[in-house]
Amino acid sequence: MATLIARPVRARTDDYFFGAMALVMLGSVLFGFAHTYFLAGMVMAPLQSRLVHFHGAAFSCWIFLFLIQTTLISVGKVRVHRTLGWAGAVLAPTMMVLGIWTNCAMVRRGDAPPGFTVPMAFTLNNLEVILFAGLVGWAIAVRTNRPIHKRLMLLATLGIMGPAISRWPLAFMHGNPIWVPAFFYAEVLTVLVYDLVTRHKAYWQTVVATVAVMSLFWVSLAISGTPWMVRLLGWVLRGAG
Repeated sequence: MATLIARPVRARTDDYFFGAMALVMLGSVLFGFAHTYFLAGMVMAPLQSRLVHFHGAAFSCWIFLFLIQTTLISVGKVRVHRTLGWAGAVLAPTMMVLGIWTNCAMVRRGDAPPGFTVPMAFTLNNLEVILFAGLVGWAIAVRTNRPIHKRLMLLATLGIMGPAISRWPLAFMHGNPIWVPAFFYAEVLTVLVYDLVTRHKAYWQTVVATVAVMSLFWVSLAISGTPWMVRLLGWVLRGAG
């Protein structure tokens, strides 16, 4: 209790906000993948391949790790948070590799999500995990600056929420392409809004990371049909043989 009382008001407000966002992301993932993964037994779930199992396990570990790390900070366990953070430093690039590998296998099977062409899905999914690893790396590089570190970590994780949100079993979301980006952008913009409400200005790092995450779809749309991306996709598809 003494630790909680000693923390400044702004730090306590951050604890509530980042803790709430960790729970929102956990809820988003559980809600989106409940029937196909979590309630299906996880390791026993009938997924397409062993690779997809590794991919799902790694991304699930990250969400739970983010919640644990946020909780450790809120209760003043900074040393444990820092020690456990090195596990995240290893997990993030592992997730990027698994994400790209799984995405390549997906397009070889022709499993592009509804509403997406194979080149678009290939481009967007790969850019998402590359940006995720980049933002995590940036966050680790500035880890001594706590406000920036935790905002970059949060935005990196929000940036990979798209697949979970797109699988929410809500009837009104099916057949209407506006809802997935609407919910995704709402979650991402929460960080910027929080800065503006509590500080009356945003950290420039928050702005840069927010714009980067929110522009992924449009960048993917712009480059997915370019000749070099088509050649890259062709190379991936030929690798199936």
